[in-house]
Amino acid sequence: MKFSTITIRNRKIDVHVDGSGEFSAEVSGNDVSSVTLEGLKEKLERAIKMDKITPIPFLQWNGETLVCGKAVGIHAGNGNLLVKLDGEKGVEQHFRMETAIDPSHLVAYGALCAAVRAAEVAREAFEKKHAFDLKERVKEALAAVGVK
Repeated sequence: MKFSTITIRNRKIDVHVDGSGEFSAEVSGNDVSSVTLEGLKEKLERAIKMDKITPIPFLQWNGETLVCGKAVGIHAGNGNLLVKLDGEKGVEQHFRMETAIDPSHLVAYGALCAAVRAAEVAREAFEKKHAFDLKERVKEALAAVGVK
């Protein structure tokens, strides 16, 4: 439920309070909460300070496709990267994202990733065509020498 609107660093922010009395607000897609209003104000102050960077564009391969996005900050509460992925709404938290590729290398990186995916498809097709039941072959070999 909305509690009030506060101003921090010239930003108007709606503050909510839940049934247990915890205060919360959202700043740049980042949920911030505290058990006290003063604690929330301190966290919001830090979050807004962190929100001043110019978004940093990046590329990443997710194993299936090339992902493009922009890092926009660091979560005030847990230290996760805040990322806006191209074509997606809102900001997401990423706790495992530590490295990325500069978009200036899109063509070369895209070609490498496409080659990796093509090689994976070819490997999967090869495995499907040439795979056999190893346990069944061992049973057959044992049976051929009289072991049941």
